[in-house]
Amino acid sequence: MSQKTAVLYARFSCSKQREASIEDQLRVCRDWCAREGYAIVAEYCDYAISGRTDERPKFQQMIANAGESDIVLVYMMDRFSRDPFDAPIYKRELQRHGVKLVSALEAIPDSPEGIIYEKLLEGLAACESRKTSIRSRRGMEGNALHCKTNGVRCFGYKTGEDGRYEIVPEEAEIVREVFRRRIHGESVNSIAMDLRQRGVVSRAGNPIKDTFVNCMLHNDKYRGIYSWGGITKKGGMPRIVSEETFRRAQMVKSKKQRRNEHWGEFALSGRVICSACGRNMRGVSGRGSSKRKYEYYACGSCKEVKPVRRDWLEESIVDALRELLSNPEEARRIAEMCVGAGEPKEVAEHRKQAAAALRAAETGLSNILKAGGAGNRGSGHQGACRGA
Repeated sequence: MSQKTAVLYARFSCSKQREASIEDQLRVCRDWCAREGYAIVAEYCDYAISGRTDERPKFQQMIANAGESDIVLVYMMDRFSRDPFDAPIYKRELQRHGVKLVSALEAIPDSPEGIIYEKLLEGLAACESRKTSIRSRRGMEGNALHCKTNGVRCFGYKTGEDGRYEIVPEEAEIVREVFRRRIHGESVNSIAMDLRQRGVVSRAGNPIKDTFVNCMLHNDKYRGIYSWGGITKKGGMPRIVSEETFRRAQMVKSKKQRRNEHWGEFALSGRVICSACGRNMRGVSGRGSSKRKYEYYACGSCKEVKPVRRDWLEESIVDALRELLSNPEEARRIAEMCVGAGEPKEVAEHRKQAAAALRAAETGLSNILKAGGAGNRGSGHQGACRGA
């Protein structure tokens, strides 16, 4: 008789829990296997991931490998899943491969009554998970009423010993610098580029991008307004910039205002073809670090062809046209095409069809107007007879 086999699955939910709790679960499961005569073929462990989601890497790997053992053994049923819908779905998936889910601490009888007991355990796990979520939310709302960080990080601040925001002096100076430069009209892109070159990183350790600077300039925290989950408190945290500074930064408009500045007309936009993908190239413009205007034709689809300077391309096209028109015969042929004398056969046919459709429409409209006039005269005559 072949030996029975088992895979072990262990999980804990929160990063604040001990990793040793995984070892505790595995130890109990190993003892159970030794006592019941099961050989362990694999162990799957998910760290700091809630049982209310099935997006657990090792859990999914275990389900994908279903069939490698006779049972899946867990410390308790709530380690497998705390979601009321996921639990029966994945149990069914295991059953399809002839695998049974077993709890090391919960003795579920192998009888019709065991079905009720197992469903009761699933319901209790889902209920406890929901209650834990409510308790956590209530606790975080209590923290928010005291303006504590609740784990929300913000550049320029750190979490103090009392759980509230404290200013980080070197980061706060960068925040003030960003507001000053923006008030003086510098673009968000330029500020972000400079901070990246200086090696400034976000609280998450990522390079500074335009979106980071833009969010910083609109973040109410920097003027001392605390907010979390709909709870807002003015003066709930130390301010880094004054109300006036914050307000002035919001009033600064982008320097690139097409309505107030003269930017070139891109005569070839939609007519220049990208050599890589065959799609139309469009006009783009901007300013360099020296504030000089640059205008290009660029492909917005494949990005494989480098942008081409507008002045160079348009001058090249003009030169080519001049050379083409310097030939009298070629110039005459183009002129005839423009006035329609020498238009291609298909174009002439389309023109005839359009002219015929226009004549038919005008004739139909004229007939309708005549019919309407005759009807009005007839009704007026009949009315006069009745009146007489």
